[in-house]
Amino acid sequence: MSKQNGVTHWCALMEPTLLRMLAAMAIRFRPIGPLVEFRGLRQPCYINVTDMLESVMHERPAFWEVITDGGSLMACSAAA
Repeated sequence: MSKQNGVTHWCALMEPTLLRMLAAMAIRFRPIGPLVEFRGLRQPCYINVTDMLESVMHERPAFWEVITDGGSLMACSAAA
């Protein structure tokens, strides 16, 4: 949906544990500040959607297949 709607970056505030889990799937957010207290410690971060999809495609192709619906969602964004 992000690619289809021209969204280039995601920003988030997540627990470090979730960031590690996502990194294991080749989804590596970059920190943009120190940990903050918000219902527990959270890391403010961002990721470039295109870079993330390329990383997932090369490192975790099975995950890429799921999040891009077998690449069909990427074809839609290229046509737009």
